Amino acid sequence: MSHPSYRHFIGVLHGMLSAKAAWLADESQQLSAALRDYGAIIHVEDHSLRDLEVAAYLKNMGALYLSGDVLAQRTDRPTELGAIKVWQLLSARIARHSGMDQVALILDGYYQRSIPEDQLTSLFQVVNCWVSCRTQKGYRLPMSLVDARMTLEQRANMCWSEPALVEHFLSHYPDAQ
Repeated sequence: MSHPSYRHFIGVLHGMLSAKAAWLADESQQLSAALRDYGAIIHVEDHSLRDLEVAAYLKNMGALYLSGDVLAQRTDRPTELGAIKVWQLLSARIARHSGMDQVALILDGYYQRSIPEDQLTSLFQVVNCWVSCRTQKGYRLPMSLVDARMTLEQRANMCWSEPALVEHFLSHYPDAQ
């Protein structure tokens, strides 16, 4: 039996997300690219970059189990917030059940309002926040550069994201200039 290549695996994940909602796949693709680009700037090892890239796609896989109304935000706020929590838990569970422990660790911690202890999770958290702000979602337009920078700076000031990492990212990531 042959094994799919890494790129084929990423392509399958992208295709599954596209089938649910194009913006899910687009966000994952943009997050993956931003993680690779910033990871190259700070010299993240190849195997860690692959974990980050897989996490970029798996973070949205939990959405496959949600209704279209929830994804389009056509439900009440409590229902929406509950669905997002389920989405996050399912995404981490998919990684864990697939034997991807580092990816599961990233997915368990990136969305918390605290600085993750794990360095890759902290990196994912900052880059994910940036991409989330700068990407059009199914329900909102992308934030301006100024608003996205302000969002990251506020997260650092509240100690929701690592301040030194946020500062470095905003100073060195080309799209944040």
